[in-house]
Amino acid sequence: MKYSYILGPLFLICFFLICLITVLGVKSIIYMLKLKFAPQKPEKVKKTPPKKPKIVKSVEINPDEVDKIYVKRVS
Repeated sequence: MKYSYILGPLFLICFFLICLITVLGVKSIIYMLKLKFAPQKPEKVKKTPPKKPKIVKSVEINPDEVDKIYVKRVS
């Protein structure tokens, strides 16, 4: 054949494109069927953690009313 060096790569490219279109078509059909018929899982609701109360770092003490102060450290 006179044009076999042109027809060979041309047939190779055409065969590749046919296979690519077929595979993508089948995958998209399977994906659509899964979306339609597969049971859908309920969405997870994010739980917000409870807010921690603010810690008071300083305390005002009237020295005329208090004799002794006891401090307990919590770590």
